[in-house]
Amino acid sequence: MRLPFPVLCDPRRRVYRQYGLMRMQPGDSRAPGTMARLAIATARHGGALSRDQDMLQLGGVFIVDTAGILRYAHRARAQHDNPSPDSLLRVAAPLTRPDAQQT
Repeated sequence: MRLPFPVLCDPRRRVYRQYGLMRMQPGDSRAPGTMARLAIATARHGGALSRDQDMLQLGGVFIVDTAGILRYAHRARAQHDNPSPDSLLRVAAPLTRPDAQQT
């Protein structure tokens, strides 16, 4: 994908558990729009029972600086719970300046 930053792939979900990420619980899928999103994602990715996929897995966004310090953590509480791009840029922008000092 030629991204200007590393992306962690975690097929065994080790880091997923270490970062305290969650799965949707019974009843979560009744939230407005969640059932439709889940159905679309299930159809798109070949079903919810695939060995390498967990359609109930909730994601997260983490920003780790070059010193390995966690600078931002967002753990999704619903399938469509994502931080805004602006909030991510506010955290990441100072980390990308050449003169930025890590603390």
